[in-house]
Amino acid sequence: MKKSVNLMLYNAFNTKIDKFIKNPTKYTFDLKSRLLRQAYNEKNCFIIWFLVSFFINLLFFLIFFKSSDKIDTASLFAITSLLITILARNHTVNSILFEIIGAKGKYYVFHQLSNSIGYLHKMMAISALVWFSVHLSYALEKVPAAYLSIGVNLLILFIIIIGTSLAYFRRKYHNTFENIHRYFGYIAIFLLTIYYLQINFVLGFNLLDTLHKPQFILICIIVLLLITPWIGTKRIYPKIVHTAPHVIGIEISGKPSFGTYSKITLANGYYHPFGDSMINFNDLKNRTLYITPAGDRTKKIVKDLNKGNHTLSKCSIKKQRNKGFMYNHSVYDHVLIIVTGGGIAPIIPCMVLNKKTKMDVIWIGRAQDKEFSTELLSKLTQSISNQEIGLHILDTTSDELKGFKTDNYINLALKAVKHYNPEAVFVMSNQKFTIDMTYALKKIGIKTYGANFDS
Repeated sequence: MKKSVNLMLYNAFNTKIDKFIKNPTKYTFDLKSRLLRQAYNEKNCFIIWFLVSFFINLLFFLIFFKSSDKIDTASLFAITSLLITILARNHTVNSILFEIIGAKGKYYVFHQLSNSIGYLHKMMAISALVWFSVHLSYALEKVPAAYLSIGVNLLILFIIIIGTSLAYFRRKYHNTFENIHRYFGYIAIFLLTIYYLQINFVLGFNLLDTLHKPQFILICIIVLLLITPWIGTKRIYPKIVHTAPHVIGIEISGKPSFGTYSKITLANGYYHPFGDSMINFNDLKNRTLYITPAGDRTKKIVKDLNKGNHTLSKCSIKKQRNKGFMYNHSVYDHVLIIVTGGGIAPIIPCMVLNKKTKMDVIWIGRAQDKEFSTELLSKLTQSISNQEIGLHILDTTSDELKGFKTDNYINLALKAVKHYNPEAVFVMSNQKFTIDMTYALKKIGIKTYGANFDS
């Protein structure tokens, strides 16, 4: 049974929601630009990762300044920077960070740094570009220009990869970005290996010496990091377990878990992460992935299935499951979760499987009883009936909420924070809503978790 005090708090906030709906107020942003609000949200993590990359490169510079072989030293730092770049975005490394840091306590700053490691990825990519440029500039003094053509092409590839990773291009042309980042990246590593061997032979090193240098060892580690994510990838045949106008659910084998996501190929062949979820709460052998039309990669799948065309009758899945920021919720005793639409999918196992943390959930979405079915909502309510979980469902298609905007929901969230007094707030939503909600909560000093869209 729920504690009576928590039940009273839940009912009291339902009353506050009713009053707010009748007399809604709007949150007023002091920063009018969403880009500036995102910068405010991420400023601490950005500064820390900037300082990390700065001191790494400061150390590189001090060693380089004293080095007698500038060509070799610059190449070492370029490859080291590239290795750190790839490590920062390696899913195994990211999961280990969440596992080691995320499960050990309420270390908010370290949680945020794990979640924002994409900044290190970007900064060290620029570092690799700079040091490789330095290497080429010194190599021109000792190596005939004809032998540097591969290096120049490699430099151009680095510029293209980094340039097309800018947020504007990445979000507007995501599939093109994916192709460039992946396949140009593979080509770049191949050319880097050829160039490394060639330049050493031209400079007079024999094969044995070349293979024993640290640069070659680092290149081997980079190749290994690029290969390992594909190990264990297999073909699967998902079972359709839920179909609605804007939400479909597919079942795949594997014990459900909270705070994790799985990567599968969509109809266009691109891998896409989906939060691990559930539909049958008694089934601990299979998990459900809910797909909503959030972008060009998912709209076609949902649309086709509603027409009877199951485009995901077979797909590929990466073996390893990865951890995301929702994994951190379990270290707290009491959290508030604000979720919109299909973002409820990864929250379901948090509510069903984690029986330690007290949760209050505000689910803002379109016709939840139709999109996720009355049956699922009933089962979910029943499953959490004996847990300290309060679930408030706000249907945005209702007449009372049709005029509500994000700034209305922010003020409602602020009331929820004051009412429930949680240790931390988790926001699971789209980019605009997450940035705005996170900004308002951080402004009043609330520990807030959410996707940061840094890469």
